[in-house]
Amino acid sequence: MSDVTPTGPLRPRPPLLDATDWLRIAALTTVGMGLRLLYFSGYGLGDDIVLRNFMNMIVSQGTVLHDNLAYRVTWWIPTAITCRLWGLRELPYLLPILVAATCSFAVVYAFGKTLYGRAGALVAGLLLLACPLDFAWSTMLTPDLQASLFSGLALFCVLRAAEQLLPYPRRRLLAWAAFTSWLAFHSKVACAPMAVPILYAFWRHRRMLTADLWAFFLPACVLFGGTVAVSYAFTGDVFAPYSSEISAQGLTGSVGVQFHRLTEFVFWAYVRWLFYRNQYGDFFYSVYPHLLVAFVVVAPFLRLRLRAPEVWVWMVVVFLAMQFNIQRTEGVWVAGFRNVRHTHIFLYPMILLLTGYLVALGRRWARLAAALVVGLVAFGLWQSASLATKTHVSFEDRRRAAHFLATLPKKTVYSDFQINTWRAIIPAEEIRQPFKELPSFNPPGQPNQRRPVLEQVTEGYLVTGGGREPWYGCIDCIPLEAEIPPGRWKLLKEFPEEGRPIAIWRPEPLKIWEYVGPGSSP
Repeated sequence: MSDVTPTGPLRPRPPLLDATDWLRIAALTTVGMGLRLLYFSGYGLGDDIVLRNFMNMIVSQGTVLHDNLAYRVTWWIPTAITCRLWGLRELPYLLPILVAATCSFAVVYAFGKTLYGRAGALVAGLLLLACPLDFAWSTMLTPDLQASLFSGLALFCVLRAAEQLLPYPRRRLLAWAAFTSWLAFHSKVACAPMAVPILYAFWRHRRMLTADLWAFFLPACVLFGGTVAVSYAFTGDVFAPYSSEISAQGLTGSVGVQFHRLTEFVFWAYVRWLFYRNQYGDFFYSVYPHLLVAFVVVAPFLRLRLRAPEVWVWMVVVFLAMQFNIQRTEGVWVAGFRNVRHTHIFLYPMILLLTGYLVALGRRWARLAAALVVGLVAFGLWQSASLATKTHVSFEDRRRAAHFLATLPKKTVYSDFQINTWRAIIPAEEIRQPFKELPSFNPPGQPNQRRPVLEQVTEGYLVTGGGREPWYGCIDCIPLEAEIPPGRWKLLKEFPEEGRPIAIWRPEPLKIWEYVGPGSSP
């Protein structure tokens, strides 16, 4: 394309975001992150001990383990830097995730403005602010947030490139698209299907982009070629990131057959999390998926047009890739472990599609659209607070227990394994004090399995009650006050904090005891 038109030279487009936009982004980010930090959860998910051990090997020994975390450089490189600067503690582990959560407001806002104008930008930002899953998981060790962030940035850069009139800014954006695509892949292999919506965007905007696509494919070939070369050099497998994920999920051999057989319950897990209440009565995505489906059904009748085909391709392709993460091994269909945080990759396209319909509705019925947005934000914040409370309270219980135990003289600590996994985040604490894991389950109608163990104790501390990991943790493993042999233990500390709920996931307040009684019973 020539840089000159019959009416004069082409001029670069003005910046996408002006001062008003940046003020709105600042406000959305301040409110959004402020509320998320108010319900801060932190370290405590079931996989966090694996991430902690991986990072400990890097910082203490300079060794990168060759597992399914090794290729995720967007997580471990910045985390290694923060942990070297401030130590192997909770906040340095979480800081890169908090930064990704903070940046997401600007990316979603800018994406919304690119597609639907300033109204769309504001609606998209508000929907992100009030999305329960993002609200709750933004303050936990969730690298999935980085996968969503870089995936969104890659497609955003392509669409912005298609709007540029001059070749230099167009090529620059395409190069950024290649780089952020590579970062997305190195956040999680699940981002690989993003190639489909990006290629579709190239085809749809081929008149504008074809001459400059080398600016995308050249750096992409260099970056992904480097990934292939490094993978082969260290593992002998050019597909090492994919192979390591399949292995980590247990999708091969007898392990997959034994633990990951495909069942109807497993197959519909993602759909269930999108549309149904969870086991504690909350919606992970508010009613965003329900309203999106409703808009798809009524849009033809209301003549609502949504001009975002790339986002539809993004949503559908990523969902299908996640849904059909299924393989056949030893004659059996197996499915990878499905965790609700994995669905965060659906969040950006879902918000952008719903925003498009709300903006289209607003052009015809402004008050109705405004009322819907207000209702969505209000309901979403209510669900966000309820959802985040589970981990906010439970992780704080373990945090307080671990830090209080760290102030006590060295003795054996008795409790469930989940207390010990939190102690690991305090440098040298799990080594200083021995730990004895109590039996995990007390089957209904059977003799108590923990009490006989406690009757044999001659010294030490005991942690009862409190919350653990409410989603995939072991609630039945929590020792209870009623299981303590009478007359042998003295209460040292109780955490009956006001407003801390007693519920299925937190059966009683956290208490710490010290053994003071005689020796083992006759």
